[in-house]
Amino acid sequence: MSLLARFRAFLRRLRLRRRRRQEEQRLSADSGIGSAEPSGSGPQRRSISETHADIQAILRTLHGGLPAYQGGYGEYHMQLEDYVGTHFTSELISEILQNFEVTILDIPTPMMNPNMECFCISSLQVLFACPPFVEFVRTNGLDTVVQNENDPVIRQAQIDRAVKSIFAQYLVGSPIIHCTPLLHLVTNVNEQDAEEFFQTLHGLYCSESLPLPKQITLWTCDSCNSVTISDPEPSIFNLPTRLPGQDRTNMMNLVFHKTGFETEKRICKFCKDFSDGFVHTKYCFSNILRVYGHTDGSHAEFEEVVDLTELDNTGEPSMWQLAGTVYYRSFGNASSDNRRSCDGHYTAVVHHKNRRVLMDDGKRPMVVPADSDVPYFYGEPYYAVYYKMNWMESQGGGQNQ
Repeated sequence: MSLLARFRAFLRRLRLRRRRRQEEQRLSADSGIGSAEPSGSGPQRRSISETHADIQAILRTLHGGLPAYQGGYGEYHMQLEDYVGTHFTSELISEILQNFEVTILDIPTPMMNPNMECFCISSLQVLFACPPFVEFVRTNGLDTVVQNENDPVIRQAQIDRAVKSIFAQYLVGSPIIHCTPLLHLVTNVNEQDAEEFFQTLHGLYCSESLPLPKQITLWTCDSCNSVTISDPEPSIFNLPTRLPGQDRTNMMNLVFHKTGFETEKRICKFCKDFSDGFVHTKYCFSNILRVYGHTDGSHAEFEEVVDLTELDNTGEPSMWQLAGTVYYRSFGNASSDNRRSCDGHYTAVVHHKNRRVLMDDGKRPMVVPADSDVPYFYGEPYYAVYYKMNWMESQGGGQNQ
């Protein structure tokens, strides 16, 4: 029996149990009995986590037909790609995306690194911890695009199929996941910068539905106190330099810098003076936000929850939750803004079920205690992904105006 057939049989059993449970609850409510649990000695119900374990057991059995795991892009890598292509069909992937949530996982699923793919793996781990991105993957419909090699949207559809395949394997806890097919679609394997990978994937895949911020600057002239308002333009969100006396910079420093404490010299279009002035920056946000750590050597801190109301152009409350942070450890003497000039390693710390979980390629995930820093061995925070806490309310609304 194929993996798809087994999975569908599992879903039929699950749906039958759900219907029985709903019927029991209805009968219990009609009879006025407080408990919906049936009496008698019928079979004990199995939780969704137990049935999820059934799928993981099937996957382990199927993977058992492969040789012991080997890194690199040799014969094992090709056999694994054939295995995924055979068992994770479009129909199965669709079933998984419809019936499983990230929250069913006790811990996030690791991904194997055959050779220098940590920059891709860490970025995906953070994105899979970001609910608006996950919802986009589930619902975008890009994989239904008709194949036409002359159509520029084909590459986006191919990327979508690769992302959905990886995410489906992730959701069911597949024991061996490779990201190589996606990596070849998005970038050159020699481009090994996690932030550049994120930017390229975002631009090719989801920039229309989940656009990055656009900024509007309000410049107040010191000479005449007039205010010049710029048109919205794409913006890269970077943490500012650290404040005097601090060895770290964080999101609150960013808010401080962007709300009237930056100065700039301009020619005022009202009084025509070349004058100093204060700059207050507002942003048009969508539902996700990528924030890059500063390159001045200061340690970046990304708060778990941050209030960006003062920066939000709508004037509405704007609370943001940290999905995860990509860390980078250098093994050489590279400058912080050129991570391809030396050897290094990327990892991710994601927020999952109110815990911080460190994901290091295919290694066992490690829960980081709430009152502890990420061990120094894993390097420094490189960039973080946030999502708007009320993202479901604004879903489909695009970028605010």
